[in-house]
Order: sequence, then C-alpha cells, then structure tokens
Amino acid sequence: MSSGEFRVGLTGASLVVGYGKQWLLQVLSSRPKTLKALQRIRFTGSQIEVRVGREEKLGASNALTLSLDDFN
Repeated sequence: MSSGEFRVGLTGASLVVGYGKQWLLQVLSSRPKTLKALQRIRFTGSQIEVRVGREEKLGASNALTLSLDDFN
C-alpha cells in the first residue's frame, strides 16, 4: 500500500490456509459460526479493497485484502 502497510488478498489467504479460493469471502458474508470462531482468536475481518495493476493496462482489477494481523 502507499502507506507502507502490507496486506494479504482474501483469495491468497484462503488458499494458504488450505481452503478453496472463496472460503474467506464466504466466511465473511454467510458463515456466522465460522466467523465467530475466528473472532475469538482476534480475527477482525476488516477488509480494504485495493487496485491491482495499472489502470491504463488491461487486466487491472480490484482485490479485497486483510491486514497481516488478521492473516497471521
């Protein structure tokens, strides 16, 4: 990020912990029991949408990201 903060994409984080690409997105939107279990271990679920790639190039897109604290 321009602030110097490092963040992790939801898709990548889901894959790293051994689940499918959409797992964290599903947890945050429609799996309240799983979300509550994560919140008990200090997971906030706070997301920031960031632009990936340059706007002038084709293929630029937005990605939802988590803080490194949430990822850890």
